[in-house]
Amino acid sequence: MACSSIKHLMPLLLLISSIAIASDEFGSESPIEDPDEIPLPVISYLSKEINLVTQGCQERKLSDALEAKLVNISTHSKALVVKPKSWCLCGTYYCPMWLFQIQGNTANRIWSTEGTSGFEILDKKSNGYRQIKESGGVATHGHESIWFWGGKKYKETYRQVWTWNNEKACREAETFHLKHGELEKAPDSCIPE
Repeated sequence: MACSSIKHLMPLLLLISSIAIASDEFGSESPIEDPDEIPLPVISYLSKEINLVTQGCQERKLSDALEAKLVNISTHSKALVVKPKSWCLCGTYYCPMWLFQIQGNTANRIWSTEGTSGFEILDKKSNGYRQIKESGGVATHGHESIWFWGGKKYKETYRQVWTWNNEKACREAETFHLKHGELEKAPDSCIPE
């Protein structure tokens, strides 16, 4: 009897886990499902960084060119992921993305990147807050970084930038780790594919 009920429960558990994972990954080419409204303080903040006219956007209002999703970053704190909905704000394969905490009429940017293929809010925590993994790339080059909560905003703790080397059939990588409050370069490596 117990085996039969577990058998029926497994598809539901898989569905729930896939929904939970999908809601914490944000890609430049993937629209946000069931987006949340972008509060005025966030629009005001980003309007100082983004000019739709100089970007060549069709949209007349910044809120029409962006989309957002509220996510849990700790057991007691939420943040708003904001990313372009319109490709006019992006470069080739890369888009800017932001993470905000909103308190009253103030939007505090706690993480951002000028260009990424996507990022994931990980289950792994630092200082009680979920870590962020950001990455991007194509066949010939790419990067990834890990960010942890530094008290008021996220701080980069790891970065790897790589290019493909055809002769050696590997990714030549420059890797940096956080030591004594600064990112320090590790010896270069050639990572086989």
